[in-house]
This record gives sequence, C-alpha cells and structure tokens, in this order.
Amino acid sequence: MSPNRIIGGERDHRVLFVYHCQRLGIMHNHLSAPAVCPVENVSIDSIASKYNNRYSDIEQVIRSADLPRVFQGEETQQMTSCWLGNFAEAMDSMIYVPTETVYFGRRTHLTEKTFKAIALGMPFILVAAAGSLAYLREYGFRTFDTIWDESYDLETDDFLRLERVTQLLADIDAMSQHQKEVLWSNAQEIAIHNWNHFYHGGFEHRLWQELEGMLDSIRF
Repeated sequence: MSPNRIIGGERDHRVLFVYHCQRLGIMHNHLSAPAVCPVENVSIDSIASKYNNRYSDIEQVIRSADLPRVFQGEETQQMTSCWLGNFAEAMDSMIYVPTETVYFGRRTHLTEKTFKAIALGMPFILVAAAGSLAYLREYGFRTFDTIWDESYDLETDDFLRLERVTQLLADIDAMSQHQKEVLWSNAQEIAIHNWNHFYHGGFEHRLWQELEGMLDSIRF
C-alpha cells in the first residue's frame, strides 16, 4: 500500500516511484497517485519529463499508468496525510510503503508517513533518504533486515536507491501466495514490537529525553 498524494515541490521521487512501479508491473497493488497535484497544480507528466535523460521511456510509461488512481470510495485525492486512515487498504496489504516528504540529499527527516505504518501495525519498506532505517532504529524501533534485504537504506545514490526499493517490491510481489504468507508471518514479531514501542511509552520516553537534552543545552 502506498498513497502518493502530493507530487509537486521537492517530491519528484513520488513520480519516479510511480514510474518504476508501472515499469515493473506492480501497479495492481494499492497505490494512489494523482495526474495533477491538487495542492500545487503541477502535472505528473511535467515532472516526469525532467528525467528523460536518465529514463528515456519515463513519459511513455507514466502515460500508460492511466492516472489518476484513487482508492475505493474516493472521488478525488484526499490531502489528509496527517490522519490515520486507509484502514481497508491496510487490511488488504502486506507491506506499507511510505513515500516520505524528504528523499533527495543527505538529511534524514521522518514524518507521520512512516509512523502511520507503525501505528497500523504493518511491516514497511521506506522510500526515504539514505540512512532512514538506521535513524529509526536509534529510537528503539526495529526494521525488517532479517526478513528481506534492507541494504537499499545504505545506497546513497538517490536514483539507485529508488530502483532497489521498487525491485525489492517487485520481487516480493512475484512470490507465491504461500511465500508471502510466510514472509508476513515472520515479520509480525517486529511489527508488534514497533506497535508496542509506539503506543506504550517507549518511543514517548525517548522523545522526552531528547527534548530535555535540547532544553538543557540552551539554558543559561
């Protein structure tokens, strides 16, 4: 499951994510993407055209994606990324794929998009800046490196990292139903740990410690 709701501004990675998903034939999963960003009024085609030199077929592939794509019951793209929702799609999905706000460059910055996967008790694969999984582990969360290959988080080339993420998703998508069930079952211990850490004080305690440390550093 991956809601790609806003594509303008510094969010070109979401257009590239759609491109790779369409190219790899995995758009039949729960993926929501606009044809025109309803917030910034920029078309996905215009963003795609900027990457012709790297991906010569990007405009053709994006056109074949038949955008916009909305979730069942939606008529337009709902700009409510701060709300916990998409429960029906979550129940029908094995993995949540947050396409984070910050992707390009060296700044790690996780938002509610990643924590929505944790709050839903779901395994996740991140479309985020390099080092984001390591950053998440610093706060006491666990990631899924014992379940699938998370070396994409170490890839500092932004384009290659996205290619590795989408290829990983394609490889999982190509598994048999039995293989997917085993993968999902193996991931549950980690997903439950993260849910408990998020809701039952562990994460909150770490955040209070961090805030108190910041306040102590600026006191006269």
